[in-house]
Amino acid sequence: MTKSDDPWSDAPVPTDFVGLWARRLLIEPDGTRDTETIVWWLQTEHLFVDIRLPADRPDFTGITSLDACGPIEIAYLKRQEGFAGHLEHRPGALAWRRAIDFRPLGGPPDEGSVRWDGPNSFTETGLHIDYLEEWRQVLADEDRSKTGQYWTDADGALIVQVGDAVMRAWDRRPSPAPVGLEDSNADPTSLLNCEISFARKNEEGAAIVQHSTLPWLEGGVIELPALF
Repeated sequence: MTKSDDPWSDAPVPTDFVGLWARRLLIEPDGTRDTETIVWWLQTEHLFVDIRLPADRPDFTGITSLDACGPIEIAYLKRQEGFAGHLEHRPGALAWRRAIDFRPLGGPPDEGSVRWDGPNSFTETGLHIDYLEEWRQVLADEDRSKTGQYWTDADGALIVQVGDAVMRAWDRRPSPAPVGLEDSNADPTSLLNCEISFARKNEEGAAIVQHSTLPWLEGGVIELPALF
C-alpha cells in the first residue's frame, strides 16, 4: 500500500512501466464506463506522452488545417485529450507531471494508485478523483528493452520512443491566454493548435502517424533526430 506521506521520486521509473500502454476501461466518478475512446500512453525511463481520442470522430477528409475546420470538426477537436511530461512515482502510485497539456486548465494533480493485475496489466485508481482505469502493456519485453529514448527541442516539442512506438507532443505556438476549451469567446484555432501524435515505425524505420489530435497529420511521418 502507498502511504500519503511517502515522497514522490523523479528517479527512473520501475522498468515494468516502461513501454506502450493501451487503456482497456475507464470508469468515471458517476459510474459511466468507457471502452471506446482511443487511448495510448508511451513511457520511457522519465518522460511520457499520452493521447485520448473520442471514437466518434467526424470525417476529416480534405481538411488540412485548423482554419479549414467547420463547427462539427471544432466541436470534436475540443473533446480530445492528451498530455506529456515526466512521471514521478512512489510505492504503489504514479504521478503524471504535465509540461504539455491539450486541456491545460483545472483539476487536482494527476495522481493514481496502482494495483498490478498480471505481468502486463494494472488498474489505476485516482488519488484525488474517484475514477478507475485498466491498462495493458502492448510491447513485448524484448522491444521494451531495446529503447527508452527521449528528446526535446527548443521549440517545445517532446518525442519519446520505445521499441517501434513513437509519440510526439508539440505545445501551442504561441501560447494562448489561459482559458478553457469550452470558453465560447476563445479563439479555437490558437487553443486547439496542440499536437499529440502516436506513430509506429515501419520496416524502413519511418515513424508513420496513426493517431493525432491534428487529424490531417495522420499518415505522415514524424521526423526523428539522430538520437533515435
